[in-house]
This record gives sequence, structure tokens and C-alpha cells, in this order.
Amino acid sequence: MTFKGTKKTLKEITNTVNVRYALEGSVRKDGNNIRVVAQLIDGTNDAHIWAEKYNGTLEDIFNIQEEVSCSIADALKIKLNSLEKQKIDQRPIDNAFAYDCYKRAYPEINSMTEERINYGLNLLQKGLEAKGENAVIYAGIALAYLQLINIGINAEENFIKFEEFTQKALNLDPELPQVHFALGGLKVLKDGEAKAAIDHFKQAHKSSPDDPEIMIYLALFLAIVGQNESAHKLVETITRIDPINPLCDAIRGYVHFFSGRYELAVDPLFASYKLTPESPMHQFWKALILFYNDRVDEAYDLINEMVDESSTNIWTIMTLLIKTMIKRDKAKLASLLTPEVVAQIQIDLQHSFHIATFYSYLEKKEEALKWLENAVDRGFINYPLLNEQDILLENIRDEEGFKILMKRVKKEWEDYRIENL
Repeated sequence: MTFKGTKKTLKEITNTVNVRYALEGSVRKDGNNIRVVAQLIDGTNDAHIWAEKYNGTLEDIFNIQEEVSCSIADALKIKLNSLEKQKIDQRPIDNAFAYDCYKRAYPEINSMTEERINYGLNLLQKGLEAKGENAVIYAGIALAYLQLINIGINAEENFIKFEEFTQKALNLDPELPQVHFALGGLKVLKDGEAKAAIDHFKQAHKSSPDDPEIMIYLALFLAIVGQNESAHKLVETITRIDPINPLCDAIRGYVHFFSGRYELAVDPLFASYKLTPESPMHQFWKALILFYNDRVDEAYDLINEMVDESSTNIWTIMTLLIKTMIKRDKAKLASLLTPEVVAQIQIDLQHSFHIATFYSYLEKKEEALKWLENAVDRGFINYPLLNEQDILLENIRDEEGFKILMKRVKKEWEDYRIENL
């Protein structure tokens, strides 16, 4: 057994992901028939603990999954409690084809590229056709439309679709974690209420405490509102539960960044970029963290080599804005910030914060304060970052408008505390 693209031994793999045992196996499909081979291996000595073969049809896949889970628990002499047994028995989408469509759609939706998000939407529609009405699939479709809004595609039209499918999911299962996940996105983008969004992400996390995708978004928004200790704890949990998740490195980097730990953010943000260098979001973050660590030439070269300047993806435009900072090209910055782009960025508290830092760096203080106030209005209340840590805001910290705004931010930040994560 090796990691894809590496020659690491099993022992090295289990050490890397901080586990003792590894489950190795394969699934072969022939028409509607499947054959599953699985074996459990002790990473410390390469000893085989358990092995089994299963034959069946696609309709049997969930039963096979339950058998494998219970057999592994028996082999390790683990006694499952009632909650753990319930989780094994759960079937949020009890149709193998529809479930496969849903699982394959998720990384497409999180790609932050229009083509792949639309491909994910197509997969979910196929799953819906196979299964019929299903709250999980509806919530997945809602998330896809949310991501289209996030990259600047037809925001008004996609908000309507986002709300439509969120409501469909809500009508079928108001307690579903994925529903609260979608509602959190609605609160932060449409209503500009970061705290209300966090409440929904917390509810989703409470209902599904081992879901790394929910934890990733919860950790991001906790960092944005300056709850750094809680955000770091969540990142530690994500790393333990799902260390090879492509977004695991990314969220570790984001949390370091929003904690003002720019040097510590370099390695994880580089790692996430390496996994998906074509991602506009990861291109932005790599260029940004290079800039914050005074590696300006590297940031400039990265943008020239990797970024498609004809793209209308908001993440790409944000990356090109880093280039305008490097060149101190205020005219180019103004040309990139068209009315359409400005309208899209204004609904996003994180992008608004970055635009404020860019204007501050270029000593356009009035614009910087305007964008910073918009970020704060939408919930960006990370007082330590804004008041002291962010190096690009240094040019406006002596401004009276900044001092007045920080009094408000400090009070909101001090009054807001996260409990019972």
C-alpha cells in the first residue's frame, strides 16, 4: 500500500496520518454486480488483522458497508455504543447510484471553477432522478448554487435557485446537518450575518460532529470573527479525522493567516495549492501568503505563470489585484474593480476585508476605510487582526475613522464568545 504518487511504506503512511491501522481494499463492478475485497493491517508491524470478500449487487452496497464496519470493530475488539451503531446504520441516500452521484459531486462543487461546479450540479440532478426527492441531494444542489455565487456567476439568479433548493431540503428534513450548512451560507452571503451563519454551522456540527466539511467552514468563520482558539481546536480535530482531505491543509493555512501567523500559513497553503494548482482559490491564497511574507517576486511570477487574466472568476480577479499591489498600479486596480465586480465583492465579508488591505497598502485611505467598514458590517470582527496584526492595514491605523471603527469592532469581538463546540 502506498500514497498515490509516493513510495511511502505502510508504516510511514499510518505515521503520517496518525493512525495505527489501515484498511486496504478494492471494489470491482461488472454491470450490476460488485465484489468487495477488504483487509485490515496493523501499521506498526504490517500484520494482517482481518480480511474478507463480499459479493453482491449495487443494491447490497449499504449492507456490505455495514458488515465491513462491524467486522472491523469486532476484529479490533471494539464495543460500539448505540450512537456509533446508529451512525453505521444511517442511509441519508438509500440508493447506491444516487449516493455515488452525490459523493462524486462534492469535490466538483468545492473546486471554485464554473465548469466543475456545473458538472457537480449535473451529477446531483442525475442522483435526484434516480432517487426522487431527497433532502441531502437538495442541500447539495443548494451548495452548488452558493459556490457559483461565491465565484461571481449570476448572483441574483443563483440566489433564487439557492434559496429554492435550501427550502426544499428544509421542508423534507429541518434538522438535517446539510440544511443548516446551506442556511449558514445564506446568512453570510445574502444577509451579511456572520454570527447567525456560525450558529447554523454549529448546529450542523452538533448533528454531525465527525463531518470534516462542516468543521472546515465552521473553523474558517470562527477565524474570521477572531475566535482563534476555537478555530485552531477544530483544525486539530479535522486533521485527526480526515488528514488527507484536500481542504485540510487549506483551512490550517487560513486559520493561521487570520490569526496573524503568516509564516506558519506558508506550508499548509503551499500544500493545498500543490494538490490543485488549477484552483483559482488556491492560486489566490498562495500568491497572497507569498506577498505577506515579503516574497513579492515569487508572488508576481506565480500570477504571471498560472493565472488566466481573461477569467471572470472572482478568485482570479482577487489574485490579479495582488499583482496591482505589487506593481503599485492604481489605474489597473480601478479597471479591475468594475461595478459588477464591486457588487459581487461587497456581499462577501472576506473579500471586502482583502480589498481594504489592498487599498491601504496603496495608501488610498478613504477607499480602504470604506471597504473595511463594509467587511465589519457583514461580520468581520477579528479585532486582533484588524487592530494590530495585519501588516497591510498599517497605513490607515492612525486615521480617525479607523480608530472609531475599531472601538465598535473591539466591543463586538469581546461580547462574542463561542461555547460548546
